Amino acid sequence: MKKILIIGASGFLGSKIFAYLKSQVDYSVNGTYHKNKLFDELEKFDQTDIKEVKRLMAEEYDIIIHTAGIVNSLFCEKHAELAENIHVGGIKNICRYLPKTSKLVYFSSDYVFDGKKTDGYDEDSIKHPLNVYGMCKSMAEDVVLESDRNLVIRVPLIYGFNKWNNKYMNKFSRKELRIQSNIRTNPIFINDIFENILDLIQYSGIIHLGGPEVITKEQLYSRTARLFKLPSKLIEDDKASKIKVNKPINSIVLSTRHRLKLRLISEAFDIMQRQKRAAE
Repeated sequence: MKKILIIGASGFLGSKIFAYLKSQVDYSVNGTYHKNKLFDELEKFDQTDIKEVKRLMAEEYDIIIHTAGIVNSLFCEKHAELAENIHVGGIKNICRYLPKTSKLVYFSSDYVFDGKKTDGYDEDSIKHPLNVYGMCKSMAEDVVLESDRNLVIRVPLIYGFNKWNNKYMNKFSRKELRIQSNIRTNPIFINDIFENILDLIQYSGIIHLGGPEVITKEQLYSRTARLFKLPSKLIEDDKASKIKVNKPINSIVLSTRHRLKLRLISEAFDIMQRQKRAAE
């Protein structure tokens, strides 16, 4: 029986992967959290603490899936040293003590690109991050890929419903939701990630996982708010902050390595509506 560890199993993505893999009979699955313990069996973990890293890596997991980190790009811009310490320093710690028999699967971001290409980026595209978050993810990727057996999965904006950590839907509870209206992306439905995770971890190197439709962030959020009758008013980003975060305008990740059938946004919304009704 293979042993799998999810680092960041209380996060929006990590919790879904953790719950899905726990339902699979052929795997022994453990997970970590940093602040918010969503599941009783999760273990508290700080990847910047060498002692904690050495202890966890001594368990010799077959697969370690890393979904943890600071995803708020404005916070990273304001706290660059902290962001680098967590994203890059933490990954260096893990890779330093990663057993030779273990494989690290690292979730990365479309923010490693500059967004100048209107037709998107595939796995062979040259990286050129525009902000601190993107630079940290890019540097962490380089560390992960020092081993040929490891895998980097780059994803764009992730949307979906999550009864444990409903990060995507919860943002619409705000009176005003700030967005940069001209950003184009091919958002990925969260179910399409965790339902395909066992196929994805068979790869090594770099793989992109983006949805089949290109849409602006404003269009996606508007459709979400209308469909679920959510109160948020969408307004242009960066009006209130003194620190401007440069973001890739075309956050489109394409793959030449897989042929997974991924859901259209309308199909994903149908599933989200059923999930929301079931949770009420």
